[in-house]
Amino acid sequence: MSNDQLDPRAELLIRNYMVRAVAIPGVIISLLAFLIGFFVNKLATQEAYNDAYETANQEVFDLIGEVHRYRSSAEEAATLSLEARRKAQNAQLEMQQFLTKARDSADQISTLQTILATNDLVKDVSQNIVNRDDFKRTIRSQIEQVVSDQNQRIAAIEAKLSQPVNFKIDTWSWRQGQDSKRLIPVDEGFCFLTEVRGDFEGRERVRVRMRNDGYWQLSGIADRDRGVSARAACVSLIGWGRQ
Repeated sequence: MSNDQLDPRAELLIRNYMVRAVAIPGVIISLLAFLIGFFVNKLATQEAYNDAYETANQEVFDLIGEVHRYRSSAEEAATLSLEARRKAQNAQLEMQQFLTKARDSADQISTLQTILATNDLVKDVSQNIVNRDDFKRTIRSQIEQVVSDQNQRIAAIEAKLSQPVNFKIDTWSWRQGQDSKRLIPVDEGFCFLTEVRGDFEGRERVRVRMRNDGYWQLSGIADRDRGVSARAACVSLIGWGRQ
């Protein structure tokens, strides 16, 4: 065997040494580099994701803020619009009330003017009537007629007073359930109650009064059977009867 050639055993030893000295550390270094690169890439990616997420969140928050500001502005605008509409309605209502009062005032003024014109017309007509001779004669004639009637009545009374006066007394009775009693004529004398009986606990009553037909009347009212009754006396003045 030549001295320049290695025997197989030496080549195997060298090959094993090279594998142990170079290949294995290279693989280990490659694996470490890969792992380091992987983790660095992972960290970089996560950092990029975090930055992008924060940026997106900030933009979202900004957009939400803008939306809230726009919404607040819209709500404020809506509130101002409603307030303006309410004020416009109030102003319209006040204007209608003012126009109604103005029309009422105009009607009152027109009525007052009509009354004043009517008063002036009445004054003119009254003055013309008073100044007319036929009106004066009519008034004078009516006054003379009234005075003549009064004189006749006074003369009739004086004639009756000059006559001797006699009188008579009549009695009348009424009890519950009967109709009212018509007594003597009013111009012949007078009547009054002389006796009243019964239980007066409600609207029960009895009375003597002058009626519109010129007679005295005895009457009474009772709701139930309370034994209500009355008596009246009438004094007739003879010589004072109707002519």
